[in-house]
Amino acid sequence: MKLKKIFMVHHTHMDIGYTDQPLEVLDQQLGFLDLAARYCEEMPDFFWTIESAYLLKDYIRNRPPEMVEKVFSLLRSGRMELMALEVQPLTDLFSGAGLLDSVTYAKKLAKKHGFKVKCAMLDDIGGWAGGFPSALSKGKVPYLVAGVGSFQVFLPWADLPHLFYHKSPDGNRVLVWNLGANRSCRPQEAKELLAVYGLGANKIILPYLDYFKLGRDRKVEFEGIAAQPQLQPDLVYQEFEARLEAEKYPYDEVLLQYGGDNRWPSHFLPELIAKINQQEKLPPVELTTPVRFFEFMEEKYGKTIPQLKGVLTDPWVYRVGPAPAPLKTFRDAQRVYGEAEFMSKISGNSSADDLLSRAKENIALYVDHTCGISGWHCPELGIATHPAWAPEFTPLQKSWKTKAYYANAALSDATLALRMIEQRNSQGFAGNTIVVRNGSTQEQSGVVELYLGRDVPQLVELETVSGENVEFQAIEHNCYLVHVKNVPAKGALLLKVKSDSNNDWFEKTPKVLTAMPARLSNKYFDVEFNRNTGKIMKLSSSDGRKRYDDPKSKHGLFEPILQHPENYQLSWSAAGMEILKTSSFPEPEYTRCGILWSGKIADCVERHGIFPDGINFRLRIIFYHHQPQIDVRLFVDKPATRKLESLYLSAPFASKVEHWCLDGNIGQVDPQDDLLPGAMRDMFYVNEYARVSTRDFQVTMYSPDVPVLHPGGINLCKWLETRDFTAEGAHFYWHIYHNMLITDCPAWQEFHEEFTFSAVFDSESRPSALRACWYGTDLVDAWADNEFECPRDVRLLGLKDRGRTLVAMLENLTGELLNTRVRHGKTAYQVKFKPHQIVELPLR
Repeated sequence: MKLKKIFMVHHTHMDIGYTDQPLEVLDQQLGFLDLAARYCEEMPDFFWTIESAYLLKDYIRNRPPEMVEKVFSLLRSGRMELMALEVQPLTDLFSGAGLLDSVTYAKKLAKKHGFKVKCAMLDDIGGWAGGFPSALSKGKVPYLVAGVGSFQVFLPWADLPHLFYHKSPDGNRVLVWNLGANRSCRPQEAKELLAVYGLGANKIILPYLDYFKLGRDRKVEFEGIAAQPQLQPDLVYQEFEARLEAEKYPYDEVLLQYGGDNRWPSHFLPELIAKINQQEKLPPVELTTPVRFFEFMEEKYGKTIPQLKGVLTDPWVYRVGPAPAPLKTFRDAQRVYGEAEFMSKISGNSSADDLLSRAKENIALYVDHTCGISGWHCPELGIATHPAWAPEFTPLQKSWKTKAYYANAALSDATLALRMIEQRNSQGFAGNTIVVRNGSTQEQSGVVELYLGRDVPQLVELETVSGENVEFQAIEHNCYLVHVKNVPAKGALLLKVKSDSNNDWFEKTPKVLTAMPARLSNKYFDVEFNRNTGKIMKLSSSDGRKRYDDPKSKHGLFEPILQHPENYQLSWSAAGMEILKTSSFPEPEYTRCGILWSGKIADCVERHGIFPDGINFRLRIIFYHHQPQIDVRLFVDKPATRKLESLYLSAPFASKVEHWCLDGNIGQVDPQDDLLPGAMRDMFYVNEYARVSTRDFQVTMYSPDVPVLHPGGINLCKWLETRDFTAEGAHFYWHIYHNMLITDCPAWQEFHEEFTFSAVFDSESRPSALRACWYGTDLVDAWADNEFECPRDVRLLGLKDRGRTLVAMLENLTGELLNTRVRHGKTAYQVKFKPHQIVELPLR
């Protein structure tokens, strides 16, 4: 084939903290934008694309107004183009509201300063959340450049069109440019790692730069892999065209990215392109910006561009595993921020806006794909012989701490914001009252944990303001389980407290485990235990008709599982996707077990154990009496190690699988039907819950702390690419931690953290979204008009300010037409939904 035109897009890839420490990289990026602006002014043929809006946000903060205005002027003229995404995100990590809001900063900036933002660029990352096309479409961003990397991703080699409309379940779509890599081989056969966002450099610019002796320039990746023999530049290009011909590329034009990791703008580019065009050995090369390419292609080929519907689940969810403690903190921050933002907007209280703005920015920086300084050189340092505290690793560990800082700072600011909003809504403080808050959009009854403080007398009685008795159960010193009923959606319930002032106020003796029973029973479950280890030997329904645990599974129900990969080498060969063939699973030694507490609300079994590697753990399994729910709380004390390892919580359930459903930040993923070629099939990022329906029962598992799930079996480094999704059984394996990465992820570290899981059986009820706090007596009245209630088939994704109007973003979670009611305060709204549609409902 012979291409007739090459659109060349020049940009830097934002990798804050990958090539240097984060602030050092940001300082460099300021200089890059300075240079790009200067080159645009000096050379009429120089164009620059700002890949991530955070780079412009940082520039506005740190450069004088006249320099900032120069950039805005170039954006207005089209010589520069701003891409829509603020960071380069792992899109699954966003909340639903966060995903919809991912282009807000760029769009607001464009509106204020008179330029357009019509395209997003997602570089390095190998997939995106199922609702991402809808988020872009609703943000009026019609185009997406998928500049995939080539390490631990399927997308470059996937059998997908090079240009296609990607359609969300709700019908919204985005036009995707997907150049990819050479599809004549599979990832495991790759001899080189050529990032797609740098193919313009590798296939044209760098070979011709050397040929014309105009100087030298840095490679796309800072490190590279190995020295490749230099070919004549026209032969390099001919190989590229031959690849497109083999892939039956249907167009006369192509877009190539000339980008690189934290890479400067190249001043020689207009001169070099002029020389290339004069030779006439290549199609004409035009240095331009992405929207120029998309508008050209849509006008010329719009009616023939294919349209795909499905999900491109991202393999890089694998990269969140090495840092379980910051990940847990980040998810806490998302929840608290969401509640604080909701209360701020719906109450009109702007007192915490600065805190919320800072929390939102740090959440985005955590969602960004960069985890720390590159560790490509670690094999040369001797990863097998150097201790984790060797000085060679100090820069890496410093950068990992910065990544953790984003999560900690976001949680701190979001918590302060929520406290400020709630306290300013209260009318005073009374020490004998507490408030139970419901953060969900459905009325809730359930169990909430209440801590009254170290020096508070023992609780004697709880009742509502109307005098109804409230059931509670002591579990620790001044810590209680409280069973509350009918807490309004996004509302609160006031409880009056009576305590025993004659009771000793100081610390009590810690709870002592009593003997492990052979059996526990309540109205929902019948459980048989091994009395020596505490292991669940059988879990059945109380009537004995359903057996929930899988007796054929090699892993026990609600057990920590440690995996040691055997004879496995971490390297960049095979695109980082070597297949793991053998592993060992060392058994822990259980040091003690028994009943921790038992009462009218719940019973708790506790087990203590240690793995041969010195990983200590404490496992608590809580059986509730008021709903068919079991909670698991796993505390892990893990030392630093160089040995490869992976840690899970196993929940293998019995019976034949009929259907899996995974909750995404927008929409649900049906892995049996929704996955496109190039999607990750080994593991999935779960926003809130995963549900499996079997021939005999249904079980839904929730984990606020551990979002990565292997459905069916442990799939670590299996890289399941060629087959459809077929889970081995109704088995959940929650991936708590692994250190199987050598690029920029914080492996080899210790952590001490508790992780929570819930399993709900044969019920649409969900774990409590309730929390209990001490507040003023008038608090409920102050919030009475702020209740927001949705039916279970509808999810509130967030609230948006539209001037004088507050708009609720509501999502239809079903694939059916819905005509239903939602309620805000005393006002009910009738809302009609198409299948999976996101509706904007004006509230005021």
